[in-house]
Amino acid sequence: MEKLLKQLIDQMNTRFDQIDVHFDQIDTRFEQIDTRFEQIDARFEQIDTRFEQIDARFEKVDGDLNFLKAEVSVIKETVTNNSIESRSHFKQIENKLNEQQSTFNVVEGEFKKVNIDEFEGWET
Repeated sequence: MEKLLKQLIDQMNTRFDQIDVHFDQIDTRFEQIDTRFEQIDARFEQIDTRFEQIDARFEKVDGDLNFLKAEVSVIKETVTNNSIESRSHFKQIENKLNEQQSTFNVVEGEFKKVNIDEFEGWET
């Protein structure tokens, strides 16, 4: 009986050793899986960092675009004001030219009326 009991214990020990080996293999696999998950997590963190950088760049581009829109609006207003001012100056110049043309027409008419013979006696 003792012999049988010893055989049974030996068989149980052998079986437990096999189970221990199997658990060690499972632990190794879990460690590998854990390592892979850590690598995946690190990659996701890198992706998150890149997305944050992209977001920051888009925000900068958006800010620059808004700045450019404001600058274009200011330039447009300046050009509009300059064109209005230029039109006003051109109208003033045109009015003055018309006045001078009228004056020249009057003077020309007066010269035509003057008899050249009247000036013949006025020798200098």
